[in-house]
Amino acid sequence: MNREEIKSAVIKAIVNAAEVNESEVVEEASIMDDLSLSSMEIMVVMSELETKCSMTFGADSKVCVTVGDMIDYIASKQQ
Repeated sequence: MNREEIKSAVIKAIVNAAEVNESEVVEEASIMDDLSLSSMEIMVVMSELETKCSMTFGADSKVCVTVGDMIDYIASKQQ
């Protein structure tokens, strides 16, 4: 997947898991603070993305603070 496809998948997963407007899901948005996702919602997002992107989130996924961080993390696992 290229970065744009990953970005689209991340946005879709977040919108599906939480009651947020797609326009709020920007790369600079903090997943917990700005978008107010709960730990459970984050787990749902990660699970959906693991399936969609054929990858797994490891212990190093704690660096995924913003939407952009998550996109970059997934992109790094695709290489």
